[in-house]
Amino acid sequence: MRFVTDVFTSGEGREYELERRLQAYAEVQARLQTVINPSGSLHDGSGLGEAKFKVNLRPFLQNWGRPQRDGPALRAIAMMGYVKHLVKNGQAAMAREIMWPIIQNDLAYVAQYWWVG
Repeated sequence: MRFVTDVFTSGEGREYELERRLQAYAEVQARLQTVINPSGSLHDGSGLGEAKFKVNLRPFLQNWGRPQRDGPALRAIAMMGYVKHLVKNGQAAMAREIMWPIIQNDLAYVAQYWWVG
């Protein structure tokens, strides 16, 4: 499986539009992590297992297979690829201040729920 960040950092897609989309993705994910949803909230980390939200960033409240424990790990992997690019290109502050909190939340979720089926 290849993430868009893999394509971006490999040099195949270093155009401005792709980087803008990666930054927009990070901003949305930071907001979604704070949305209280049927899986829980960021307060105890359980809300990070929610896989479905409405386009307007509101929680999807209908029946759905939840929680889905793979999302935080996949998001962290994708974001770490982009963080490597940011650091390599002199944007360590952005990596630390914007990206790391998102990744840190996801890694905490993975550590907390890795053993749960």
